[in-house]
Amino acid sequence: MKKNNLFLTAFTVVVLFASCGKTYQAKDITLNSVNDSVNYAMGISYGNSLKTEILDTTGKKQKDFFKAVEKGYKSSIASLSHEEIQAYYQGIELGSNIKAQPFFGDSALKVIPKIAQKAINNTLLGKELKISAENAREVADRLFAKFRNDSLSAVPSAKELDSLNYAIGVSSASQMKDYYFGNDSSLKISKAYLKGLDKGLTAKDDDRIIEQGESLGVGLKQASSGAGLFGDSTILADKNIFIQAMINALAGKDAVFSAIDPQQYIQELVQKQREEKIAVQYKENKEAGEAFLAENAKNKDVVITESGLQYKIVKTGKGKKPTETDRVKVHYHGTLIDGTVFDSSVERKEASVFGLNQVIRGWTEALQLMPAGSKWILYIPQNLAYGSADQGTIKPFSTLIFEIELISIEK
Repeated sequence: MKKNNLFLTAFTVVVLFASCGKTYQAKDITLNSVNDSVNYAMGISYGNSLKTEILDTTGKKQKDFFKAVEKGYKSSIASLSHEEIQAYYQGIELGSNIKAQPFFGDSALKVIPKIAQKAINNTLLGKELKISAENAREVADRLFAKFRNDSLSAVPSAKELDSLNYAIGVSSASQMKDYYFGNDSSLKISKAYLKGLDKGLTAKDDDRIIEQGESLGVGLKQASSGAGLFGDSTILADKNIFIQAMINALAGKDAVFSAIDPQQYIQELVQKQREEKIAVQYKENKEAGEAFLAENAKNKDVVITESGLQYKIVKTGKGKKPTETDRVKVHYHGTLIDGTVFDSSVERKEASVFGLNQVIRGWTEALQLMPAGSKWILYIPQNLAYGSADQGTIKPFSTLIFEIELISIEK
């Protein structure tokens, strides 16, 4: 897909679709760059996904949502670090879960948010606790065992419920502190988490769409100030274009993506830019492979196919040649052009069996030329191997060498 497809004016009929104060309307918008186009595509996609949730006859839901976006964009949360923002939203999720249900669905074992919150707060901030982290799990287990035994009809007292909530809060928070906030010496991440926890505990049940709007606003602010969209600092978020695209999508008056899928456009563009970055980063690797193949082609024993695959026959077998849909049994020894071994069934002393349509293109092509019982050396160009993909030891654009023996064609 050509990028120029989106460098145009999105002509739309002006349509009013909100009331209650500010009016949101679809309108013409000019896209002058890839950055503009990506923002517009993302806004259209996001708007389409929210149609059933925020469209109503009065326009109130839309107004509330976009107000929440603006609030999130300008909030103190948006100025936090990426790690702090993640912690904040994790806290919201926990708060919502705490508020929503009793322990293990047992209505007798009620969650007491204030007590659980205080225990979590004091644990993460290193304040004095009523019960140590070491003893909290034992207390929780004992109380659960007492009141979840079906043979007993005992009902927990208020004091026991308090102890259960406090013990669970201390125990879970101490684990979080060890595993997630261990390096949080400044307590900034912990405080962001606790702020989110309070938000989750106090939010109304019908605030979900508002929370979604605020989250979008925070994300747009982060992506507009260096982090970039998709973690790419070269593609910055543009709130105005993004929001206008959402408005156009909600109004059903978008001309730009009437024939182009916005998600497909974004995916293709992100993939293209990723490959361009990798091509620059691993330029020397690619050039080294090309130089190796050019020199190797001078060897009179090397055969070169139309695709660029090179091979040298060590031994010719007398069996049949496999087809692309066959399964084969082989021994192989794979190296990079510098001799680094990345995989070897020979060293494992165990032959491998696989379908010819399940491997890299260079193997699929070569093995169909080999009679069973043959042994060849393959010199596979990067485009017939893993291309721009990073396979650990095999870096992007790596030329690969395989000593391969086709043992048999499997039934």
